[in-house]
This record gives sequence, structure tokens and C-alpha cells, in this order.
Amino acid sequence: MNYYYNIVDALKQCRYDALVYLKASPEKCFDRIRYRSRDVENTIKFDYVRYLHSCYETHLIESSRAFNVPLVTIDWENFGSAEAAAGQVMTALDIAQPQKIRAIL
Repeated sequence: MNYYYNIVDALKQCRYDALVYLKASPEKCFDRIRYRSRDVENTIKFDYVRYLHSCYETHLIESSRAFNVPLVTIDWENFGSAEAAAGQVMTALDIAQPQKIRAIL
């Protein structure tokens, strides 16, 4: 448990611009775990995935407030591309997107 608190303490020293949450339902996450069929994940129970989801739902909001940064939530029920996710983050944070910057140059 000390390892966890060491990580949390170290993260407090970092500066965040935003927290990004790739949100999927516990059911979808559990389906993905089962689909991957990794030996190390075979013993994961649905109740545990549901518990983690609940923790994320609470912890990310609290962390967003504590670090005074926006929480950008992206619907990840259906996988998207990294580029699409980055575009959503940039839009949410009102950051100029690379293609717009190139057009200006």
C-alpha cells in the first residue's frame, strides 16, 4: 500500500492540464477483458470491474476538483481512433488543432 501512496504523492508534484476519461460501461469493459482472454485476467470477476467503474466515476471528479483541471470524458463504448480522441480533448480544452495550425502557416 505504501507504493500506492508514493505514486499519489509523486503525482501531486506534477502539473496537469486536464484529466481524460475514456468511459465505457462495466459490462463493456468486462466483455473486453473476456475477449482478450489473457491468462492474468481470467480470474477477474464482474463485481470487481463494476467496483472499479464506481471508483473511477468518483475519483476522477474529485481529482479534477483537487487539481483544478477539467475532466474530459470521452465515450469509449465503441473504440475510436487515438486521433479522434485527441481531437475531442483539444476541442473540449479549446486548443487549436494541428490541421488548423498547418493551414495558418
